[in-house]
Amino acid sequence: MRIGIVAPSTPILPDDAEAVRALASLGYPDVELVFDAQCFATHGHFAGEDGHRFAALVEMANRPDIDAVWFARGGYGACRIAEDAVAAMTDGARRKAFLGYSDQGNVLGALYREGFDHVAHGPMVADIRRDGGEAAVLRALDWLSRAIRALARRGWNMARATRRST
Repeated sequence: MRIGIVAPSTPILPDDAEAVRALASLGYPDVELVFDAQCFATHGHFAGEDGHRFAALVEMANRPDIDAVWFARGGYGACRIAEDAVAAMTDGARRKAFLGYSDQGNVLGALYREGFDHVAHGPMVADIRRDGGEAAVLRALDWLSRAIRALARRGWNMARATRRST
């Protein structure tokens, strides 16, 4: 299972990514976390310019080798790209689970409005920093793993954007 991570709002630190990777490796050995380099970019308080954040989100959502998209952090910025980003997503993106909260509610709402059915309001990568952060990240990994398996049971191959014939 491959979970792609992007930051449509504000950046995370490389230490955040490493802490989450280490935690995932202990309890979720079948999960590979794919952090887009954009997660660590900075432009003012954003994780890159609007165009950079837009491109990273759309590319990760459309990648056929990614099973789910997990948002790195909230803040402000996703509202500036959400509607256009969701409009640029392909059918392959519909076969993925999406998880986040805070400012990512803009993206989640746009996904839901467009009929994406595996979207959830839940912990993000940056939650590793807070009290109870490890437990929050484990809950997120649990939900993402279960969502990916549920999509696979529907006939969607994990890490592929093709439907099995029945």
